[in-house]
Amino acid sequence: MLDSLLIQNYRGIKKIEIPALARVNLISGENNVGKSALLEAIYLYAYRGNLHHIQELLKLRSMWLEPNSSKRATSEYVEQLIDNYAQIFYNKKIDFFTEDGITIGATQANNQLKIRFVKAPPPQNQQLSNIPQKGVAIQFGDKKQTLSLYPNKQNPLDNFIITPKKCLYLSSNRIKIEQLSTFWNKVIFTPKENYVLQALRLVEARIEQLTFLHSHQKLIPYVKLKRDKKAHLLSDMGRGVEKLLTLLLTLLNSDNGFFLISEFENSLHPNIQPKLWEIIFQVAKKFNIQVFATTYSTDCIKAFATTCTQHKNLGQYYLLQKRSNGKITPLMYQTELLLFASKKEK
Repeated sequence: MLDSLLIQNYRGIKKIEIPALARVNLISGENNVGKSALLEAIYLYAYRGNLHHIQELLKLRSMWLEPNSSKRATSEYVEQLIDNYAQIFYNKKIDFFTEDGITIGATQANNQLKIRFVKAPPPQNQQLSNIPQKGVAIQFGDKKQTLSLYPNKQNPLDNFIITPKKCLYLSSNRIKIEQLSTFWNKVIFTPKENYVLQALRLVEARIEQLTFLHSHQKLIPYVKLKRDKKAHLLSDMGRGVEKLLTLLLTLLNSDNGFFLISEFENSLHPNIQPKLWEIIFQVAKKFNIQVFATTYSTDCIKAFATTCTQHKNLGQYYLLQKRSNGKITPLMYQTELLLFASKKEK
């Protein structure tokens, strides 16, 4: 678990230091202040800078342009790869001759992730003078690896040797129903199953059972209600129930790792958020999950603050602010102050 956080040279973040983190962390702030970038940085930290996951993040943001495979044995192909990976660096600038790369990790820890571009020899002693010898140097703690971008039969994404930590990221993009079904199969008939049903009952108290059935070659979630023999489509109960299902299944499959969620409040009525935060705090503690969530919503912050009072030292709230010079400053609020501010707004 991260007890603090340092991010340098990642996307729009030149440098940010968060001195203290908890089991469950809520981050708010205006648009373009770095909330999503902070979640992405933690995602990369968990996966130790794996290039495959960098590609995933860039594709989520429609920022990955697939290099022309017909030009694989050319310098143009390598430069296309570099242009893609440059998107994650501060101001999209890459320097092959300095140590000034991306750093992500705890502020005072040895296990920091460092990513930078370097001059790299071609793999397996191949010599093609017309192609730049460039690569990505990745370091996590005392483990170092340089992945060549030199075109060859072996994909550099397959050569990653630094062991990652589990991390699931619930962004604004919807998770495929097949993935949700897989998540459900991992929790059904276990103590985790009850947490899912408990969350769904925040919207529909009569829900007794959940299942995924094949219909017209598609997987569809159905629920069984009390005193009702008919199976009901989960989608008929609204986006809120679907969001709860997605959130809890993703959270419960993040055991012993990280769970990241962007715009927590989307599709969730303010009235159910205090009880939902209570479930999240319980699950995070029981299954050793560190949670990072972002929000725009005052109601979400109030609900989070209320839950924090019932779970001492398990929750922490930060407000990100961008100064006129572009520096991002995290402001830490104690629970008591947060609740006082919430009461004054009523």
